[in-house]
Amino acid sequence: MEHIMMRYDWMTWGLGGMWFVHLIWIALVAALAWFLFDRLRQEGRARPRWEPGETARRILDERYAKGEIDQAEYEARRKGLAH
Repeated sequence: MEHIMMRYDWMTWGLGGMWFVHLIWIALVAALAWFLFDRLRQEGRARPRWEPGETARRILDERYAKGEIDQAEYEARRKGLAH
C-alpha cells in the first residue's frame, strides 16, 4: 500500500505532475504579457483627440485672422470643410 501512495504522490506533485502546473503558470504569464503589450500598442494607435476637420478649421481661422484670405474665400472654404 505504501508503494502505491508513493507512486501516486510522484505522479501528482513530483516530476510527473509539476511540469503541468508550471506550464499553466507560464501560459498565464505569457497571456497576461501579450494582453498588456497589445493594449499598450493599441493606445499608440488611438484616435487623435481632435477630428481632422477641426484642425483644418483652426488653420483656416488663423489664416483669416492674419489677413491671408478675405471673407469671401474664408466663407467658401468653411462651407467646404463642413461637408
